Amino acid sequence: MSFDVHFYNIGQTAETAYQVLRSDIKINRMYLLNNFEPSYVRIEEEIIRKFNEVGMRDVYKLPIEVHDFDNIYKAVMETARKEMKEHNGNVRFHFNITMGTSIVVSAVSCAAYTLDADLYYILEAKYSKKQEEELIQIPLDNISEVEKLKDRKKVLETFMQFKTKDKLTIEEMKSVNGPNKPELSGPNLSRRTRELHNMGLIQKSGSSEWSLTDKGKKAIKRL
Repeated sequence: MSFDVHFYNIGQTAETAYQVLRSDIKINRMYLLNNFEPSYVRIEEEIIRKFNEVGMRDVYKLPIEVHDFDNIYKAVMETARKEMKEHNGNVRFHFNITMGTSIVVSAVSCAAYTLDADLYYILEAKYSKKQEEELIQIPLDNISEVEKLKDRKKVLETFMQFKTKDKLTIEEMKSVNGPNKPELSGPNLSRRTRELHNMGLIQKSGSSEWSLTDKGKKAIKRL
């Protein structure tokens, strides 16, 4: 069973943080993305207090610079990697993008595309056909293998050979170390291609040739 981690962008009101509690989305831990401006800190404290009141105590501040895209993206990704390490990769990430500046929403959305994550937002009742608040989920074409490859340097090394060619022969893949260097051994190459194949990133296109899958083509663009 996965450990479900949510990220919530602090805004001018707290109400849109609570709708998830009335949904069927599991939540084990929440990070509140916020700066240290007093009025927003009060919203943050209100959210933490109300979650604690219903028994949800794993709610933490994630400090960010709300006008710095790179800072926000890195803060989310570093936190996500820490969570994946703590839970042996068995983590599901969720991003509530109802609140926050356009820069914050853009940064966390980019993080969500990189992670095995989903996005959701709270639609106000006045905009809903049901005339009530709705939690709207946004399915993403996630490629979680991008993050997995970053922790498998040798496998990533072989995968990156496809950066300029969609198809490679086994002999070409053995020369991953470059000219005038020892070729990659058959067993080592076999192990790497097996991992990439199991991830759905490459496929056999002949007895001695591998090619990128559609998923592989998308993944390699993100590396």
